[in-house]
This record gives sequence, structure tokens and C-alpha cells, in this order.
Amino acid sequence: MTTRAKRPSPGVFIKEYLAAHGTASIQELHGAYKERIDEVNAGRERHTRLNKPVYSSFYTYLRHLVTLGLVEKVGEEPTEDIESPGQMGFVERGPQGQLRVHKGTVRRLMSLTAKGSAATTEWEDPVRALNPRYRS
Repeated sequence: MTTRAKRPSPGVFIKEYLAAHGTASIQELHGAYKERIDEVNAGRERHTRLNKPVYSSFYTYLRHLVTLGLVEKVGEEPTEDIESPGQMGFVERGPQGQLRVHKGTVRRLMSLTAKGSAATTEWEDPVRALNPRYRS
């Protein structure tokens, strides 16, 4: 019986990627995780392949890690060099709750925090770590 590689934990993947690269944009993390899923899927039959996460799901997962204090935004870089014909910018809520509309887009750069470098169990399941109802 052959053993199949299981789905890599997104949290553990993010921790290892940031530890190796220092900082990375959310888009870069998402793309690298999808490539990792492709590696796991190599050689698998179609009906046993793992699905890749869509960007919004991956972003939500990353927001949980930010809320736990495991990763933090350390900067932004403009994306004017990327062509997105239908892109209209994005809306962000400011510190006092006001809405700010950004006409251009930026890539948010993320990095490990000191807590994130040391933490172990929170990386495996950030939803459980955030919500006491799901703790065993």
C-alpha cells in the first residue's frame, strides 16, 4: 500500500514560507501554496486530487493568523506594473471606521511576528484557536 501525501496545512506552510523568505505578499503566499498543492497532486488520479484554495478563502485564513498575532503587515508595494483591465481599486475601513477608496492597488507585505516564530499549535487550526466553542 502506498502512502499518499496529505494536504499541507495552510498555516504551517505560511509559517515555513515566511521563515524562509522573511516577507511576502499575500498574492505570493497564495501562489506558492497553490504550487505546493500541485506538487502533492502530482501523480494522483484525478478523483483523488486536492482542490486549491481560492484567493478569498486563503485571505480569510491569513486574516485569522493576523488576528492571532502570528503574522503582521510590514509594508505595501504598488502594483501599477500589473495589468488588470477590470480592476477598480479596493475599499478599506480606516482606524475610525471611515471608508477609504484606493484607486490603485497595492500588495500587502506580511512577515512573522515574534509570537508567530514561537507559536506551534495555533498555526495548525487558527479558527479553533480564535473561537473557544471549537476547543476540545
